[in-house]
Amino acid sequence: MDKYEELLSETLRRKRPFAVPRGYFAGLRARVEDSLPPAPETKAAAVRHPGRYAAAAAAACAACAVIAGAAYMAAERHGGAAVAKVQTAEQTEKARQADMDAAADYAMLDKDHAYAYIAGY
Repeated sequence: MDKYEELLSETLRRKRPFAVPRGYFAGLRARVEDSLPPAPETKAAAVRHPGRYAAAAAAACAACAVIAGAAYMAAERHGGAAVAKVQTAEQTEKARQADMDAAADYAMLDKDHAYAYIAGY
């Protein structure tokens, strides 16, 4: 007996009443698969209503159009507040130049100018 069988017999205080022949589980899978009947052929599921998908897609597009139209009308009613403001290239360049000037002024502060700037002079 190996150590597991000895441990089991000590725990149960008797021998196991059943025994499995050596090599029984080695070919069990093949024996079970051979004894099964062949699997029946399955048929592919047919699409019954192909137009239903197209109708659902059209309904989704129509819903999006209605929602977008309602949002546009609401924005127009409130004076176009929801519509983005577009800047011209000249306005964008002026704003960029002003930001660059402010950054350059801040970068060139020395110690005395920094104290004056913090104090508000």
